[in-house]
Amino acid sequence: MLRNTFLVAVAAVASLAPGCACEQPPLPPAEEDHVEWEPFDTTRVLEGADLASLAAVEADGTLRFDGTPAVLADVARLDVIVAESTEVAPHGLLRFVTSTEEDATGLIVHTLPAPVQMAFKRLDVRLTSTTPNDVEPTHVNRFEQALTVPGGGGITYPLHEPLYDVDKDPNTTDDQVYADGALHGGLDYVFTISFDWNAVQSGIDAFEDCLEEVLTGNFSCDPEDFLPEVTTGLSFAAGADATLALQGVSFLGYDAKLPVYQHDLPPIVYPPLVFLPSITVEATFHGEGTSQFSFEMSGAATASGGISVSSKSGIDLDGPDFDYEFSAGNVDAVLAANTSFAVGPKLSVLLYGFIGPTAALSVGARLEVDRDQSPCYRLFGTVGGAVGVFVGFEDLPGFTLIDEQQPFQLLEAEFDSGDCLPLPNNGAPSATAGSSDLAAFQDPQFTRFARVFPGTVDGMPIEGPGAQAEWSALVPTFDGRFWQVGSDADALVSMNPDGSVAWAKRYTADVPFWPDIGEPKLLLSRAAPMSDGTMLVAAYPYTLLRLDLAGNVLWSRRFMREPFKEVWLRFTDLVRDGAGGFYLVGHVGESYSEGYLHDTWLLHLDAAGAVTWSRRIAVPGLHLTTRALVADADGVLLVGDSYEVAGSLEKGAAVRVDETGALVWATHLVAQDCDDSSENRLWLTSAQRAQNGDVLAGGAILAWGNESAVVRIKPDGSVPFAASHRSVDDAQLGPTLTSMVELPTSGFLVAGNWSGVQATHDWYLAGLDAAGLVQWAFTFGGHDNPVNDLQDADTYPSVTLTKDGGALLYGYTEAITPEDGGLIIKVPARSGEISLDPLVLPHDATLALEAGASCVVADLLTVTVTDDDVAPLEELGVFVEDAAIVPEDIAASP
Repeated sequence: MLRNTFLVAVAAVASLAPGCACEQPPLPPAEEDHVEWEPFDTTRVLEGADLASLAAVEADGTLRFDGTPAVLADVARLDVIVAESTEVAPHGLLRFVTSTEEDATGLIVHTLPAPVQMAFKRLDVRLTSTTPNDVEPTHVNRFEQALTVPGGGGITYPLHEPLYDVDKDPNTTDDQVYADGALHGGLDYVFTISFDWNAVQSGIDAFEDCLEEVLTGNFSCDPEDFLPEVTTGLSFAAGADATLALQGVSFLGYDAKLPVYQHDLPPIVYPPLVFLPSITVEATFHGEGTSQFSFEMSGAATASGGISVSSKSGIDLDGPDFDYEFSAGNVDAVLAANTSFAVGPKLSVLLYGFIGPTAALSVGARLEVDRDQSPCYRLFGTVGGAVGVFVGFEDLPGFTLIDEQQPFQLLEAEFDSGDCLPLPNNGAPSATAGSSDLAAFQDPQFTRFARVFPGTVDGMPIEGPGAQAEWSALVPTFDGRFWQVGSDADALVSMNPDGSVAWAKRYTADVPFWPDIGEPKLLLSRAAPMSDGTMLVAAYPYTLLRLDLAGNVLWSRRFMREPFKEVWLRFTDLVRDGAGGFYLVGHVGESYSEGYLHDTWLLHLDAAGAVTWSRRIAVPGLHLTTRALVADADGVLLVGDSYEVAGSLEKGAAVRVDETGALVWATHLVAQDCDDSSENRLWLTSAQRAQNGDVLAGGAILAWGNESAVVRIKPDGSVPFAASHRSVDDAQLGPTLTSMVELPTSGFLVAGNWSGVQATHDWYLAGLDAAGLVQWAFTFGGHDNPVNDLQDADTYPSVTLTKDGGALLYGYTEAITPEDGGLIIKVPARSGEISLDPLVLPHDATLALEAGASCVVADLLTVTVTDDDVAPLEELGVFVEDAAIVPEDIAASP
């Protein structure tokens, strides 16, 4: 293993506002720069005409020459070629020879990167340099305003970056998180590196013998055991001052990293040595929870220190010592917030472009807001940095690529605090998504509404429980709105918290791909927020979209699997993994005509939506349907059911895999009649993380009629609690659960399909206590379609809590609008009462439910988990058009 032979550098420098009284720390006592090097006899230095004859440096390290350079006339295997930078080799050359050949144009030399100790018997370097003040930054921000340098020592740039901005208007700040300001910073540094083969007893011959063994691919030696000790170091004096502000409104957590500036500084050349310094500036942002805030701060800092690194004895850090000033400008805090940012440069000095130290510094601020504490807000200044090493031996056998950073925190100091602004709406809770506090839950003050969205559904899912993979969902977005998605949603609707439409769009691909009907439209099935404020959307068939909050397509990808009928072979859930990535689940099968015969297909995606691994999860002799995912940083729980064709029997299924896709455990959840051992059919359709860390799963049981089930699953797969409920009227088929949430007090809200007399389809909503006993229940729906009284179904509702004590029911309807569409109802989560004045649903009634006759027990489930090669994603052309969706308030019944 390659040790941190070439580690290095640290710097710290800090933040915010011009005019620091800090004194600039000095560098170590001035010395003359010097570069001393003594090559081996086997080191071939290209210069003059020999270097001019270098015609090409290919990606695999092949060097092509016009003719044969004199210095390479007798070049041999393991000789080292070094050269200063040229247009053909901008990083210079430090490579050892593996083989040579000639063609009609001249010499061809095949090479690999060489450790610097292969080229020189002795090397002793001391370089002093500084960041220039005439650098022209090249980054262009999102509003196409080129950055400029107003002058002064070091590098200055303005920062004018939205983390997200829904309407793309920088003048409206109620839909964005925004950073604004300027940073000025500079860095003086002294870089050193030295080694001497005279201190090594084994000598270069032992190293070369080991390297020859390494190149065979079958070796037992470690080539680094034979190399001389290398010491490298970086001393620095750094300073920065800035004025920055951060403001925004956000209703979900976010993380973002914005590249502000990157520049390769002029090479430092002592032929044949080439040192390549570069500077990168990044701004990072983090936020948690509901937040509405703005703050300004200014400050400055200087720092000095150093680091030395030995390949034999490790790291020795000197300091850093620093001085700083902070002050606050306007601070306006309204709601709970934990928001921070940091910005600063990273310096690297790489010998020949692939070996050397890195140093980073950052300055920033963190705002904490808590209305239950005094003072209400606290503002902290931060100064941090990192030291690191880069060794670019990625393609050299026996050596490893190193690109490591060791962060350190120099300062986090509170420098301002105060009272928060008055709450908006006289302190009324927000109508955005989330669990409410007890006051809002017990005494909700919002306006109830019932609203239909015509023409947003492709077909109307009416089939019985478990017959297909159907669902609806309201997904909260960063701007406090909700996206309407689902298995049959052919329009994406962004809905305001009051039920009005912010925008609506339809998406079609540039090729038809539904084999049954040949249409190119996409069904927007699942959505999850990405850390930068955009949204990742899974669509049918086997498609991923990344959309901004205005619904514009940032990229689109289709998995190269043949799509089948949308009721089964499709993606069924998409969730964040708790570590920046995502889990995506669906089904794969072999028969278009028998789509229900399938296995589960689970993928892990990174933060950019690229696949990191793919697994096929199967139950021998059965068919596994996954309808919901619950994820954490350690893995994901798959919740659904297995199907036995011969007996037409479904059992609930819960499968836990770790973050690598390896199986942890699998459990069958069996629904039995509580009075005997007869087994009923069970489908699990909904799941969420409970407050105590367990997973709550909900679904449907087919016994003498329909029953709904709520099951608590422990982290080890055991089931400590399960409850079911059914209709008290034998003439009704009863409830089938499709969605559930845990209440802020205790107990649950469950929603689903209600099959009443003559198998009519309505919604039901029920409040359950912590033991699963029904506290209240209602049905909602329409009697007959206004233009066709044979259409009377309302199906597959989902339930979402809001911070003002409400519960939003969303699902499909054909009974209330001439066009199939979506239906939204907002009721108090505490009671479910819909009494609207003057609006009343065409059909709402109190529902009588009782405890079901089914008991759910855990049993062993045998599954196989195998790698499932994903064919490359293809870019999919997607056309977007505005959808004229006009929501309608539901009129009062006669």
